[in-house]
Amino acid sequence: MDALNDIRSDIDNIDSQLIRLLAQRQILVEKAGRLKPKGDKSAVRANDRVAQVIANRRKEALELGLSPDVAESVWRSMIKAFIALEEKVNKE
Repeated sequence: MDALNDIRSDIDNIDSQLIRLLAQRQILVEKAGRLKPKGDKSAVRANDRVAQVIANRRKEALELGLSPDVAESVWRSMIKAFIALEEKVNKE
């Protein structure tokens, strides 16, 4: 059971690192939302940019031994949440 606890501890440490990185990403998303034309949902959603990001993350995942499908699922969920935040910031 000690091995399992060690693994869980390592996962918790990685999760903490991810939270810090997501907080940094949020700051940048909010800045981007303020720079885009007010109320322009297509500029905020930036479908071409989303497609580019997903393709890049899938490629990077494959190179690092991560399932590209897992990476895409995580990124799509994250992007959806950040687009909602960016739309809110963009209206301010």
